[in-house]
Amino acid sequence: MNPSQFHFVRRVAVVLFVLTGGSLVPCGLTGQTTLAPAQGSAASSAQMPAEAQAQLDKLQDALKATLAGDETTEARELNKIGELYYRTSNYENALEYYNRALIPARSAKDAEQEAAALSGIGSCYRDQGQSQKALANYQQALDLATSSGDERGQAAALYGIGSVDFNLGQNQKALEIHDRALALARKVGDSDLEATILCNEGLANAVLGKIQIAQDDYNKALPIIRQIGDRDSEARTLNNLRILHEGRGEMQNARECYNQAVRIFRDVGDRFNEAWALTNIGNVDKARGDTREALSITKAR
Repeated sequence: MNPSQFHFVRRVAVVLFVLTGGSLVPCGLTGQTTLAPAQGSAASSAQMPAEAQAQLDKLQDALKATLAGDETTEARELNKIGELYYRTSNYENALEYYNRALIPARSAKDAEQEAAALSGIGSCYRDQGQSQKALANYQQALDLATSSGDERGQAAALYGIGSVDFNLGQNQKALEIHDRALALARKVGDSDLEATILCNEGLANAVLGKIQIAQDDYNKALPIIRQIGDRDSEARTLNNLRILHEGRGEMQNARECYNQAVRIFRDVGDRFNEAWALTNIGNVDKARGDTREALSITKAR
């Protein structure tokens, strides 16, 4: 890999993709009937965005409505609460509820919910840089899902293990494990996980210098992301593609990625990122030698 190629590959790496969960999440997939934050937690439900808080209220109501003795439903609702805390980066609360979910899941011998809780715990540890704890929980989830024939749980656990390997710099190993997860995600029809894996495979391939394969990965993920309707993830995918196109000197393709991203930022009212993208469109036009278009973009801002 030549120095310029390495430079733009590193730029891709900083955009590490984690499509969020049951819509699009990086890595983890994925209850006490009340939702008081864990002792010492730095993040509480009061700090959640309004939309997430509304979801939390609904989940709390569903948990309260769980019939006594229905441990499978209790475990499922506790896992949902843990997942929501995870997605809003409230890791201490997420760990609390995932661990609570283990109790009724194990009592009910519900391997699917137990594996989901273990994968959730693994994701919390991974995102906090505790790789060995993350791997231990993902492996438990994988063993349990494999023995019970839960292919969706296997895909989630394998994806988690691969994501930790990537964080540890073991990119080829991460790709091999992600390939196994991808096959299972497609088999069970989990399009969210499929798109997440493809984006992270794109990142790993870019770091390995396999730029065309990385572009193919992102281009496969993009229509799935659009079908799901996750505009933020769509914009981030377009940005990763833009970086790859720029690194290969494909400035027209890079500009088209910018154009699409700008439309998304305008649609969602993200003025900051819209301005950022317009600035970089001007830079791309300069690189293409189109100084007139670059000047018009600058004036438009």
